[in-house]
Amino acid sequence: MSTLERVTTYSNCILDYARLERVTQGEKPYRGTTDRYPLEERRYATKCFREETLNGEKVYRVYRDYSYKEKFITVEEYNAMPRAKRNKVHPDATDRPDELRRYKMYEKTPCEIGIVYPDNSFEFTAKFDWGIPQGLKMAMSYNWLNVVNLCTSSKHGGALLSGGGVIGNNYRFTHPVFSGLRVYVNTLELHESCSYEVSGYKTNNKAVKAVFEPYKESFTVADVMFRNMRDEDIIEMVKEVTPETQSSYSYPNYLIENEEEYEIALNNYVKELTVNPLLSTLGIASLGNVNKLREHVIWAINYSRPTLTGLNRATLVANTAKAFKHKLCREDRDTLLVKVAYKPTEKFPASIWGNEVRVTGILVEQYK
Repeated sequence: MSTLERVTTYSNCILDYARLERVTQGEKPYRGTTDRYPLEERRYATKCFREETLNGEKVYRVYRDYSYKEKFITVEEYNAMPRAKRNKVHPDATDRPDELRRYKMYEKTPCEIGIVYPDNSFEFTAKFDWGIPQGLKMAMSYNWLNVVNLCTSSKHGGALLSGGGVIGNNYRFTHPVFSGLRVYVNTLELHESCSYEVSGYKTNNKAVKAVFEPYKESFTVADVMFRNMRDEDIIEMVKEVTPETQSSYSYPNYLIENEEEYEIALNNYVKELTVNPLLSTLGIASLGNVNKLREHVIWAINYSRPTLTGLNRATLVANTAKAFKHKLCREDRDTLLVKVAYKPTEKFPASIWGNEVRVTGILVEQYK
């Protein structure tokens, strides 16, 4: 596809280069500027773009909303400020001596999303501190790019950009989104200057089965015993296997907030699995809140109701065994997990073990 076709085929896209060029020719810049133009309607001043020359080419930098950065100033700088601006400045630490006291303010700057190039490609350049704003996801998915879906998935490592038409039940192209990703606006093809590699992990089922074999009978015994227990007995047993702390509401809350204590307790229950299957299985289930067991027990205790209404007994032990296998995999990733490489631009499967994106061999962070 020629450059001319790329910039004229889908001129309805907000980020289409030809459309932005027409805006600069037909719209006046925002008051007080010479190069800032409205991206959509003029009243939405936070959605704008700037015209700039980069490497001899005329490009457009796209902005949406603002980013805020902390800035500290001294007492002298604070006193020198006009009184009208002081209401946006706050003391940083009131317990400091006067000579060390400082004030905090926030510098507001337009949040750059990316750059549109003359070949009608768009490069993500944003540095999101708190993840992609929901408004930007909706804007990108609506009409900023052509037939696109921008979403985030923790099991895919972060943000995903999909579009360029549909083949079967999947989008034609799917990219992990990171600072530096460059795609064509009208097709979502990967730009020639950008390349990346995606890799993930999957479980080695044969190896996991072998490691789990010594504990298999214990979970089977626990399952038979658990299905025949009374709710009152389950509640008392969960109280026994999980240390007690106090929640902010002064109700008894049976959970562990300290990660080190959590690991110690979990390892103790693993050691006792073959000796006391039921107690150890309930301990593992409670620590992991399998089937929301801990929540059901806390509810029953707080409201003096010795019943576990809603608890799915049929799957609790099976799901606990699954969580236990995940623990084994986390502790021995090299043996129990297999690394898999996926083709760029193709949809890659979700994985609880996470995925990695590398550009020229360097690990990059996906937008969250």
